[in-house]
Amino acid sequence: MSKTLPATLCILLALPAAASASAMEPAAPPGGDPDTREVITMDPGGRHLVLGEMRQFLEGIQQITVALSRDDLEAAASAARSLGLEMAGTVPPQVMRQLPPEFRQLGRSTHADFDQIALDLETLGDTQYALRQLGDTINKCVSCHATWRIEVEAPGRGLHPEE
Repeated sequence: MSKTLPATLCILLALPAAASASAMEPAAPPGGDPDTREVITMDPGGRHLVLGEMRQFLEGIQQITVALSRDDLEAAASAARSLGLEMAGTVPPQVMRQLPPEFRQLGRSTHADFDQIALDLETLGDTQYALRQLGDTINKCVSCHATWRIEVEAPGRGLHPEE
C-alpha cells in the first residue's frame, strides 16, 4: 500500500462534508447585496455617535472581562456601571428618532443589563454569575449586529454603506 493512499483517502472522505457545508451557505444574488440585515438610515453624526457607543460597549466588555479574570470585582463593577443607563441618557433625541423602536428597546435593555451586572457584583460578589450575565448581554450585541446595519444618506448621492 502506498504512503499517498491514506492522504488521498482522507481528501476523498472530506469532499462530501465540504460540499454539504458549502451548499448550506446562502448564495448572494447576482449583482445584489449579500448583506440581508435591515438597513437603518442615519445622518453621519448620528451614525458616528451610535457606532462610537458600540465601540464603548466593546471596550467596557474587555475591561469587565480582564477585571473578572483578576477577581477585581470593584473594577468590573465600575466598568459595567459606565455602560449602564446613565450612558444611554447622553444620546440626543434627534439621534434616537433615527433609530427603529426595536433597536432602541434592545439598546436600553443592554444598558440596563450592565447596571444589573454592576449591582450584582457589588452585592453578590460572584464572578461566575457575572460572567454568565455578561455572556447573556453579549448575546444581545450579537443579535443587534446580525439584525441591523447603519448606512448614511450622502447628500446628492443616495445611500452608501459605510462599514
